[in-house]
Amino acid sequence: MPIKLSWHPDHPHTILMHYSDPWTLDEQRTAFYKISRMVISRSPQTVTTLVDMRSSHYMPGQLMLNAQAADGCIHVNSGPIVIVGAAPAFIALYRASQRFMPKTVQRLQFVKTLQEAEWTLRGETYSA
Repeated sequence: MPIKLSWHPDHPHTILMHYSDPWTLDEQRTAFYKISRMVISRSPQTVTTLVDMRSSHYMPGQLMLNAQAADGCIHVNSGPIVIVGAAPAFIALYRASQRFMPKTVQRLQFVKTLQEAEWTLRGETYSA
């Protein structure tokens, strides 16, 4: 499955979302709805989502069609969304989409490595 979801083994209130090529808009939309249910299942705790895109260099056409689906799945207990290894085009696209998915974009944090993501999950600051 190109988009896999699981709970982080070391952070019980963190969802792992792993992308691998190729993936489709339908698979992404399904994953967003599953994440929403996972967040609700941990209520009232805030849930962070760690998105690993290091194995994905593919962006389906019409990706922004899922913007409203992503924003609609943000629950009151949805916390930060830490994205690891996203391609520069993907980062630019998401940053430019504030108008279409404000609840999602305000939670996004982009990092380059899994180590930076782990530091972010622990509330630590990365310094190169």
